[in-house]
Amino acid sequence: ERITEALDVLPRMLTGRGLFMLGEFEAGGNGAGSPMHERMTRDFLPFRGQAFLIRNARGETRRFELSGVPVFEAASGRFAGYRGTGTDVTQRHKAEEGLRAFQRRLQDSLAELKTRNTQLDAALTRAEAADHAKTEFLGKMSHELRTPLNAVIGFSELATQQIFGPLDDHYISYFSD
Repeated sequence: ERITEALDVLPRMLTGRGLFMLGEFEAGGNGAGSPMHERMTRDFLPFRGQAFLIRNARGETRRFELSGVPVFEAASGRFAGYRGTGTDVTQRHKAEEGLRAFQRRLQDSLAELKTRNTQLDAALTRAEAADHAKTEFLGKMSHELRTPLNAVIGFSELATQQIFGPLDDHYISYFSD
């Protein structure tokens, strides 16, 4: 009932039709020659949780999980078919696919963040090296400039105090500056 409901068909439309007339197992092609078809018709092995795809009346592909066991005729022992269950897992599968896609996007984002973090680490290293070079340059330059500037400042103070004799007001103003 659940399968006929999911496919939007009447039960009589499925009665008497072989499984491979309805759809195909996901892992193989449709009908004779597919690995699952050969296994079912040659080995008569039970199967569990196999994904089976069927198109419904609206053309949508529905996904079912089928499980089945072989059934043999009591009198002759001849293989009669499979008896089993089918569960429509279309919505669950879509949700899982969405989750996988989301996980891929998260992994891509994480990889991008790691790349950017590596780039930021490299930029920080370059900035620290530039800051160190600037500090070293300023330290050397201030040392190199301090000695001649001290001589100029000292001479200017001596001149403004007129230690070596009187100076014109213009010169005192220059030395004060």
